[in-house]
Amino acid sequence: MKDDYSEAARAADRARILEIESQIRELQDRIDCLHSERKLAKKRLKAYRYPVLTLPNEIVSEICVHTLPLYPICPPMAGPSSPTSLAHVCRKWRDIALGSPELWRAIRFKYAAKHENRQTRAVRSWLDRSGTYPLAIQVGEGRWISSGCLEAILHHRERWEYVNLVLEDDQTTSIHGSMPLLRSLGLSLNGCRFDRPPPNICDFPRLQAVSLSGFPDLASLPVGQLTSLTLKHMDPRNYLPILQEAVSLIDLYLVNCGGEDRVHFSLTLPRLEKLVVEHSNSWRPQNLDAFIVPSLCTLQVWCEVLGDFHEAFASLITRSGCTLQHVLVTGDLPQGFSTSAFLREFPGIRKIAFDNGYNWSEDGYHSWEDSE
Repeated sequence: MKDDYSEAARAADRARILEIESQIRELQDRIDCLHSERKLAKKRLKAYRYPVLTLPNEIVSEICVHTLPLYPICPPMAGPSSPTSLAHVCRKWRDIALGSPELWRAIRFKYAAKHENRQTRAVRSWLDRSGTYPLAIQVGEGRWISSGCLEAILHHRERWEYVNLVLEDDQTTSIHGSMPLLRSLGLSLNGCRFDRPPPNICDFPRLQAVSLSGFPDLASLPVGQLTSLTLKHMDPRNYLPILQEAVSLIDLYLVNCGGEDRVHFSLTLPRLEKLVVEHSNSWRPQNLDAFIVPSLCTLQVWCEVLGDFHEAFASLITRSGCTLQHVLVTGDLPQGFSTSAFLREFPGIRKIAFDNGYNWSEDGYHSWEDSE
């Protein structure tokens, strides 16, 4: 058999091997140079200090505080507007964020049944980081609070300042104890159970604003010191007599607070400036006959509450001696209602708006939203 791999071919391969080895050495030298260059570049970057990282910790902490919503507005527990996102920037910022109690003084969350235990641990950790700062706490609208989370925030009730909770039936009696800093309290009962007693909230010296939904009465409220009160799903026979003591009230919101019968009761609120009376179709409205409000300047009312439209306004203004300036009427207006006739009858009203999205003012028609 003839051998095709001649001496010349073998010599060529030996020469090619030497050439390849030479190229490998050249390439390896180049790789070594690149490794050295990369090492030097990393060393320079590591030695460089970004200007923001040269700021004192106190300044960085203040910057972090200003990235959050203005207290007492509560940021979410996670996401771009949460203080937890600041802890993900770098190690230094994480240490600063976790060591800045002002970042954690306001918390907003929704009940998560699938992650209840993890959420409870997160809430406890968040509140522990807040140090001794007063607290703002908000449970998501329409969601009740788990027993674990309620226990966690009750542990810090002496620091409550602005609190809004949705409770289950068996949690109502938990809201008690010393709360010396509390200014605003919102409590909603999940599923209006009128046989459940309201919480005992009598001894809170700074309490000024209260919102109750689904509770039977106001017996435990310190109404005499309140300046703002929101009531939802309540019978006027239960709240009107007690409101007689609300001499400091400035804002009053009544939502779904109708009864089966007309209530004959005279209620004088000398400092009330804003009255909102709204309801859904499932509740019979309460008329305005009970109110004597000499300081009233803003009224938002569902049309059917008024009965006879013109007569209701005339009676309220005459009876109270008030000067209405802003009126918002929702619901379906009476058939044949004349805006111009109404304005001629009540020339003191500076602005009147209807639920069609337009309003009248001294300058004529324009959008209600633009006038705010």
